[in-house]
Amino acid sequence: MHADLRICGILCVMFLWPFSSSAVDHGASAVRGFIRNVGQVTDEYKHSRRDIDFQLQGSGVSVFISNGRLQYQWYKPDNEHQRTSTCVIVVKLLGSNPQATLITEQEQHYYENYYLPYCYNKTAHSYARVIYKNVYPNIDWVLYTNHESEGVTADCKSQTMNE
Repeated sequence: MHADLRICGILCVMFLWPFSSSAVDHGASAVRGFIRNVGQVTDEYKHSRRDIDFQLQGSGVSVFISNGRLQYQWYKPDNEHQRTSTCVIVVKLLGSNPQATLITEQEQHYYENYYLPYCYNKTAHSYARVIYKNVYPNIDWVLYTNHESEGVTADCKSQTMNE
């Protein structure tokens, strides 16, 4: 179990960096919480990504969150050549429970409405806290926003430590 917690600790540091106060634009792109995927998240062919539960956006980076997995997508517009450069990194919790229970907490005032052909008349609510319960035996993966620093924190908590 201690090895699982160490792995989660490393993952948490990787998760936090793109949303640290130095990496986040404190204007319109400030952290708004974990935005629920209601069908608005698609691949490059506009096929719905139902495997993704939430999206989190920062300045020049998006993170797509699913059970035991984070997908980072950095992007940089190149206006001169009318294209965007991207870099994608996928981080998986090896050996994690694919049936971990998803719990949302602290629904935020911010939400997004979608009127897209593939996602029509849908509302995506945002949450300050997302928990994947039993991602490993007796270990919960807790992701939450920190509005004081406008950043994001991730913890792996042993259920025996929480009791």
